[in-house]
Amino acid sequence: MKTFIHFLFIPFLFIAILLQQKLLMPANNSTAINTTEILLNTFNDKNSDDALTLSQVDASSENFLPSNKIFSFAEANKIRTDLYKQLESNPKSIPINWALMRYYLTAPNLVGGSNYEALHYAGYIYSLDRYLGCIAYETVYNYMREWNKAEEWYRNSLNVSLPKTMFWQEITYSRKNVASLKVVGNFNNWKMQNMYEKTAGLYSRKVMVPICEGCQYKLVVNNSNIQEPTKTEITGNSWQK
Repeated sequence: MKTFIHFLFIPFLFIAILLQQKLLMPANNSTAINTTEILLNTFNDKNSDDALTLSQVDASSENFLPSNKIFSFAEANKIRTDLYKQLESNPKSIPINWALMRYYLTAPNLVGGSNYEALHYAGYIYSLDRYLGCIAYETVYNYMREWNKAEEWYRNSLNVSLPKTMFWQEITYSRKNVASLKVVGNFNNWKMQNMYEKTAGLYSRKVMVPICEGCQYKLVVNNSNIQEPTKTEITGNSWQK
């Protein structure tokens, strides 16, 4: 009897494997990059006069994704198909790869969401741009709630050499016993990013921004449920509980 049941189960298992492979559909333009090998690499970016900013990349990626984060099977399939078509014609486009990373992070597993695939595209972004790649890894690991790895990749980003058109601006906040601290601003396309403890009670985040621009930001303290503030809701540099 058990043998008969196992015999009936095999076709269903085979179908499930085929569906999973179709949902994930890894892109042909890149191969997975071993995280351990990346950590051993030396950051040796060449200075560039046309370096993309995080804000530009994230804003451009939004053109390829719907505003809602919960997709039906048909919507998910169309999003992937459209993105892969875009990628075929421009495989080194960081915004398109960023959009694919965001898609795999936010789509439910049943319609193709996959943390592994998100890491795959973060690795490819890293091969194109060290700084944005580090932030991509930080983003993925934050979604996965692997906080230590997320912080490690943020700190790796600080070792990237600055392009000629960029500079580091540090945002700091001093207060003890902070359960959570995030920052949102024009430098990250108004998306939440973690602040990290530098010394006891001193939190910091360094951001790479164009020389001709300054940072506009808001700190969000001890509130994990707040919605993303919009650009118009931020007046000057302030913080909010």
